[in-house]
Amino acid sequence: MHALALSHDGTRLAAVGKDHRARQMLALWDISAADAPVPAVELVDAKVTLHHVRRLAFVPPAGGSAEEPQLASCGFESVRFWRVKRGKLHCCGLPLQHHEGEMLLDLAFDPPPASPDEEAAAPDRPPVRMLVSSSGGKLFQVDPLARRLEYVFALHDGPIDALALGRGFAVTGGADGKLCAWRLDFGACWLERELEGPVVALSPSPDGLKLLAGTRRGAVGLLDFASGQLAPLLRAHTDFICAVASDPHNRELATASCDGTVRVWELDGAAPQLVEFEVPGGCARSVAYHPADYSLACGFDDGTVRVFDIGSTSLLAEHRQHRGRVLALAHARGARRLFSAASDGSLVAYDSAHQPPPCPLARVVEAAVARLAERMARLEASDRLPSHQTAQEGAATASQTRIEAAASFPAEAAASCSSQR
Repeated sequence: MHALALSHDGTRLAAVGKDHRARQMLALWDISAADAPVPAVELVDAKVTLHHVRRLAFVPPAGGSAEEPQLASCGFESVRFWRVKRGKLHCCGLPLQHHEGEMLLDLAFDPPPASPDEEAAAPDRPPVRMLVSSSGGKLFQVDPLARRLEYVFALHDGPIDALALGRGFAVTGGADGKLCAWRLDFGACWLERELEGPVVALSPSPDGLKLLAGTRRGAVGLLDFASGQLAPLLRAHTDFICAVASDPHNRELATASCDGTVRVWELDGAAPQLVEFEVPGGCARSVAYHPADYSLACGFDDGTVRVFDIGSTSLLAEHRQHRGRVLALAHARGARRLFSAASDGSLVAYDSAHQPPPCPLARVVEAAVARLAERMARLEASDRLPSHQTAQEGAATASQTRIEAAASFPAEAAASCSSQR
């Protein structure tokens, strides 16, 4: 499932996903009895559609209409309206008038009245407005009742991934990280802010005074329209977290991720993330706190070991001794040595007590880890018994291989260290 919509009265739920044959399907459920003493959810209809659907939303009812809720969807070269007739889903398309070839990314409607009193206070309420954003930076204004394209506005230089429509204003979020607020004539942007990464989600508050914005890089910000201030609320990794380390002196922890960042988090306090170290295009595989100093050692996929000072957010040292991924880092108990092990089998020792940084290289042990890896591969191979070998013989062979691997590795590592002196 990749799109979900709930009707304004809370009685209908719609979703778009793939069926067991990987065909795109739109389904509609009646959930009016979902909170009854005996809960019940009824499938109204499900329809396979060849028209691409990226976003899905219910059209706000016009003038308190009691008709079956109407759905709207957008996707590649497609804006479609869906309605249930005689128990079946039917759809019709909206002509785009020479704007084919664009991906329609998001849609939004005028918010419905917050209460019956508000609806009664505005009897001449204008028709519902629908906005659709595109990958070409355009904004399409549609009349969803007449199903007619009214205006096309060119607002951004790139894709408009997120869209929100409030009472008297609209907000667009672009792939360039720009967040723009517009009056509904779209003559000029009256408020512009920039976020950390492409904007992918927008959600205005019910009173329209604040707006939540989410980015593809995992950051969430809160925009206050009255003051114009954009306050960061949350930051998160956008890829696998490969390593975690806890600060030995403070209530903090550090995470290393394949999104190219190493982040320091505070376990107590209003601002969870304290510091972010970014290495574009890199993947951080390992991280370790210094036992005495307020610094971090980080290992990366390109074989680099970097040491960062957390207080000043500066790079203290950078070492490129490995030819493979740096999979593990460890400080000696006395904080005099930093060790790094990589997938190329090398083990490197650094003088971490040297001041000022960078810490000089102490020793490199080539293929120290690789020898153990070879023996473990032999161990795995021995566990797969040939067809003519009995279970007892296989178990004896595997046990012998384990003993040889465990006994020979320390001796070989010591021999390698001696040969490096």
